[in-house]
Amino acid sequence: MNFSLIFLLFLPILFNFCFTNDWTDCSESNDTLKIKSLTFIPDPPESGKLFTIHLDADVLRKIDAATAYATVYFNGIKILQIQENFCSIINITCPITDPVLHFQVTETIPSYVPSGEYSGQIEVIDNNNQQVTCIKYDLPIVSN
Repeated sequence: MNFSLIFLLFLPILFNFCFTNDWTDCSESNDTLKIKSLTFIPDPPESGKLFTIHLDADVLRKIDAATAYATVYFNGIKILQIQENFCSIINITCPITDPVLHFQVTETIPSYVPSGEYSGQIEVIDNNNQQVTCIKYDLPIVSN
């Protein structure tokens, strides 16, 4: 499983999206990245199956560089705390200057990923130590 998929599983993460599970926008009112939609197929994700993420966002200011900080819990137990270059995660080159960001990725969730309730927070901070975006979420993954 590549790092991008691990991170993307918990990306539901960075944005205001069309998703049936619980999430809270914890971003500040002046954040740089405003998500218009984030869609997962299937919803909910299933271990051992293909998983596609579609993302559309408005970029309100140039993002020279940014770091994503993620904390993930499985059934209430912290299982992951990571930080990674935001532009690398979404496979684009910084700086981000386009006013609209479109992103899609399809990966297979390994069959050994256990079903259960995942929750966490992802916050993206730019190189000026300003928040780009933030969300808290609850995300079930089911087994096939």
